[in-house]
Amino acid sequence: MNRTYFFILLLFAYCSIKAQTIERKEKFGKVPEELLQLKVYAKDTNAYAFVDYRICENEFNYDPSTLAIHLVERCHERIKILHKNGYDQAQKTIFLRKAVGQKDDDLKLFRACTYNYENGEIIETKINKIDLLTENDNEFGISKKMAFKDIRPGSVIEYEYEIERKSIFQTTPFYFQSTIPVAWAETSMLIPNFFEYVSISNNFEPYTIHTKEDHLAWGLGHTRGTKFRYAHEYQPAFNPREKYIYNLNDHLARIEFQIQAYTPPNGRRQEFFSSWGNLCNHFIDADKHGYYTKQFASDGHNLETSIEIGSKDNDSLVKKTYNFITSNFRWNGYNSVYSDKTMRQMIADKTGNRSAINLMACGILKKLGVDVYPVLSSTREYGMISTIYPIISKFNTTLLTLRYGGKMVLMDFCHPGYPLTIINEELLNGTGLAIMAKDSYKWISLESDVKTIIVKELTAEINPATGMVSGECNGSVSGSYGMELAEDAKSDIQKTLRSLLIINEESDPNLMELSGRIPPERPDIFLFRSKYEIHNGATVAGNIIYINPFLFIADDSNPFYQQYRYSDIELGSLIAENFVARINIPPGYTIDEVPEETSLSIKDNAALFSYNVQIDTDKNQINVIYKNNLKKVKFPAEEYAILQEYYSLISQSVSKQIVLSKNQ
Repeated sequence: MNRTYFFILLLFAYCSIKAQTIERKEKFGKVPEELLQLKVYAKDTNAYAFVDYRICENEFNYDPSTLAIHLVERCHERIKILHKNGYDQAQKTIFLRKAVGQKDDDLKLFRACTYNYENGEIIETKINKIDLLTENDNEFGISKKMAFKDIRPGSVIEYEYEIERKSIFQTTPFYFQSTIPVAWAETSMLIPNFFEYVSISNNFEPYTIHTKEDHLAWGLGHTRGTKFRYAHEYQPAFNPREKYIYNLNDHLARIEFQIQAYTPPNGRRQEFFSSWGNLCNHFIDADKHGYYTKQFASDGHNLETSIEIGSKDNDSLVKKTYNFITSNFRWNGYNSVYSDKTMRQMIADKTGNRSAINLMACGILKKLGVDVYPVLSSTREYGMISTIYPIISKFNTTLLTLRYGGKMVLMDFCHPGYPLTIINEELLNGTGLAIMAKDSYKWISLESDVKTIIVKELTAEINPATGMVSGECNGSVSGSYGMELAEDAKSDIQKTLRSLLIINEESDPNLMELSGRIPPERPDIFLFRSKYEIHNGATVAGNIIYINPFLFIADDSNPFYQQYRYSDIELGSLIAENFVARINIPPGYTIDEVPEETSLSIKDNAALFSYNVQIDTDKNQINVIYKNNLKKVKFPAEEYAILQEYYSLISQSVSKQIVLSKNQ
């Protein structure tokens, strides 16, 4: 039989088996031969790997020795590797939590194996519990890394584990989706009747299975409970490289559970953060949050006497306090929703995490009479918070909202040198929760009032003999992005400017004499300069020269390429891109063709684009001007297709070339 035809039959048979049933219960070590011999995944023929099976079951267990109830998490996953580019799937991590006043999570069971099919036999390469590598052992927990061996195209990897979680407050988030296709994903939660949990999901399509049934809670004697079960038969891969994706997990289909209430036998029902008001009250009373702020707002210190107040108008008080704190206290680089210092420690050490510094500023400003409130938030790297239900673990830092310039503005006191109202980009992340008073809160948009303006001006000299293109690329970046670049440039100017300038990596320019600075007269802008050269930057074909005017500083591909996107597109600030390319025409050459001028806009002028060509006959130069103005901070998911089409037309303009011909 023809080998290719044989594998097509296997593929058809395998997919047919899966299509005939929506119930899947796989046993560890029982890997079907048809899966091992599979060469292509039918539902995504470009996939380098796919999850064949992923399941996680959660239930409770009683420990008579400690009289404690634990949450037991049992997980089993099987992945098919189709191509060497899928080898990264062979690195998996298990996280074991630590909690103050409790024992650490216990990895009760672990087994893993790589399977390969050779000469009609299945070859197994096992990983034992002792082979797990310990990474990132800190106060929050321990990461155990499994590194599968003997990985090759065609391998199947499989692992299974059981963890006894000492904290029953919330489950580990379960992901139905990944950066590779997922053929089957299922999770369940067996909740005893004396517990109430709420499910928080990021689900975009109807579940294949969604059931709720009465069940015996095996680990708790004869206690009855309710078993909730959720499954998806297929979830497509999500590409994390798309623009404006800051944390992959924010965009994947997932579900998790958090405790809502507990009713002991013959006892009174107790609630746990069942409302945003309750969560606010928790932080107001917390030693390392509300109480810490009150200490700085009281007479327990005299820090405000060190501030040269002068005028007592609101804006002057804010400016003086900002300058005092950023000059005398240092952020230690860490984030937590709670302060990592007491008031006395903070005054003595003059360094702390972001919450320690901002809550100190909050207290001092309150003492001075400024209208100011703490804002619970999350960094981009940590992920967006959910406004559906209060979950403390979704927050990882604290900012401030205060009155300045006649309005309430977002502020952070951790970056000396930043202009007062410019927030670091990492903090512009969706929505934050402002704690106004007991039982009172307000949602705050974590976005900058300051527009990000990116200006790039490129000059190009063409060598007609070799196709070498050289010149300068200068410009500026204002707003949050500009301040971030200025910080990064202090440690690595080469890496920083390459990430800013080289948008089209295919050009592969050699950047030279790079420099960047913030001018004293404009502390809100980052200026940069660079020389460059590109071998074969222009294509020389006989007497004809072809050159893309923007070379490497603009993208000629569409940054939005998913089939669909269910999450909003968050920019963090208004953005304007202004690029100018000045192409000097080599002596003895004339213009044959230049790109057509283009103007684009989308609904309500939320985005405007123009592409213009000007010919300067005096300088024998072609000037190409690119302007892209995004006039909304957030584009809802429903407008994804509109943005996709908008950038598709932009990429068509950017990809067009200038054609020069040699005079005869």
